Amino acid sequence: PRFQRAWEQVLARHDMLRTGFIWQDAQAQALQAVYREVALPFAAYDWQARPDQKAALDELSESTRAQGFVLEQAPLLSLKLVRIGHDRFHLIYTNHHILLDGWSRAQLFGEVLQHYAGQPLPAIHGHYRDYIGWLQAQDASLSEAFWKDQLATLHTPTQLARGVSTEP
Repeated sequence: PRFQRAWEQVLARHDMLRTGFIWQDAQAQALQAVYREVALPFAAYDWQARPDQKAALDELSESTRAQGFVLEQAPLLSLKLVRIGHDRFHLIYTNHHILLDGWSRAQLFGEVLQHYAGQPLPAIHGHYRDYIGWLQAQDASLSEAFWKDQLATLHTPTQLARGVSTEP
């Protein structure tokens, strides 16, 4: 319960985590809707006595991944906590890639763990809406020109998956 509460507190703390994306027929782009409150998609399982834990965890992970997200329905993340031993747990955390990058995900987990440990978090400086306003004021053509220049020397795609071993 303390772990779930830590996630709920962080969800309430950050607007982006309560954001959905809505397409309207008259709009040429999605609109971001920040909800005041959302329920944390959290499920807990006790599989301590289950003899097929590894296969069951793989199946739960795959079904969670395959479920995906509905962009209009915030939050675009979910948690499944599986107890696999007296003091051992397996966390299946998913989020839509539109929500967080790798750096932000590390920050998120850091805050959750601070809440879990009962440590105070620093005040948030700035608001998500201010960032969105700044982002919308940027010149897209300048950004495109910058990245075209940065990537001009690349002649073939970078295949990241080739560097990942599929062996256990």
